[in-house]
Amino acid sequence: MEYTLNALSIYEFGQRKDKEGNPHQEDWIYPAMGEIDCNRDRLFILCDGMGGHHAGEVASATVCEAMSHTINDALERGEKFSEKLLLAAIDAAYNLLDERDTGRDEEKKMGTTMTFLMLHEGGATIAHIGDSRVYHIRTNTGTKGDILFQTKDHSLVNDLLDIGELTPEEVETYPRKNVITRAMQPHLPRRYKADIYSTKDVCPGDYFYMCSDGMLEQTSNDNLCMILNEEVSDEEKREMLVKVTKKNKDNHSAHLIHILDVKLSPEEEEERCESHLPDKEERTESHLPDEEEEDEFLVKPEFDEKEEEKKEESSTSSLPVPAQETALTTTSSGFPKEWAELTDKRRKLLFGKWRRMRWLYGILLGGLLVLLLILGLLLVKSCRKQKEKPDAVPQRPGQPIQCICSQPIPRESMAIYCLKRS
Repeated sequence: MEYTLNALSIYEFGQRKDKEGNPHQEDWIYPAMGEIDCNRDRLFILCDGMGGHHAGEVASATVCEAMSHTINDALERGEKFSEKLLLAAIDAAYNLLDERDTGRDEEKKMGTTMTFLMLHEGGATIAHIGDSRVYHIRTNTGTKGDILFQTKDHSLVNDLLDIGELTPEEVETYPRKNVITRAMQPHLPRRYKADIYSTKDVCPGDYFYMCSDGMLEQTSNDNLCMILNEEVSDEEKREMLVKVTKKNKDNHSAHLIHILDVKLSPEEEEERCESHLPDKEERTESHLPDEEEEDEFLVKPEFDEKEEEKKEESSTSSLPVPAQETALTTTSSGFPKEWAELTDKRRKLLFGKWRRMRWLYGILLGGLLVLLLILGLLLVKSCRKQKEKPDAVPQRPGQPIQCICSQPIPRESMAIYCLKRS
């Protein structure tokens, strides 16, 4: 694949300041701000130095430098880009971090996140470590449904969300929201690995958006897609993103890459014509054809005016088939993959709610058991009193009694069958 693109950058200080009160920026981007050559550059890297750590800007600059030099040198030697080359670039970045480590503070070593995008003849390759993100967006509706791919943050809140300990609403106000679970640091006993994603589904009009977490401080996925879907120039879209993040507290940076055209080789053209759809592993809900594209999948019934008897057969055999059904992937049970994923998310959410409310359920269950025990004791006590109650009411001394027996009672009998006169 050969690409024609327009790439823009954002590099803002936000309200972050150092101890002396000067603006402080710990992010680093490659190519640097204002140095992008849209005719040549196909490699983009963005790193966010870890906030509160010493020399965070040194770590982010080191990773950008090591990875860009490793990949560019290999490409200049005629080597083709591959995942093996990407892993070698990450190792080179770790090694350079080890060399530049000051070692002054073992508890707060310098560190950085890493996001990576490479547009090559086989498609696009994305990699990341930490909570900086890469988006692949195909604008259509102006909502988050336009997102084809988004990296998954390596953060504490994301892990708690996955296991159901937090809800999406609680994530926004969680006090340890800025804690990440992976970062590139020097002298790690075990180096963190990057999540790598590759796709061949790159089309004209697509956007790749790389950003540090500071860019998302006041911006949601819906707002991002709405901005990119506006019918204005890329420069105006960049300015809109800058205005949205103007009051952000953290420093922030971003790359906005707009794919203007994609030129395929004859082999790739033939392969795309045969497949029509992305590979099974790369299919998502966002790959579903939109309303304008559905017309291409519909088969219109043909009617013969001369043969009216064949109209019903013709219309029945050529009923339109919904285009969405062809884009759904199914599981081994025959249900759509999207349904299975949705069910799994609901199960995790319900399990999380049960874990948070289990103490309340325990109190209610214990109270019910105590109530049943008390009722049982009262019932037993009532039965015992009923058994001890005499059959006849004792008579007062000197009070006349009336016998209701129909037969004479022998004097020798010790039993008196009488009742008190009412």
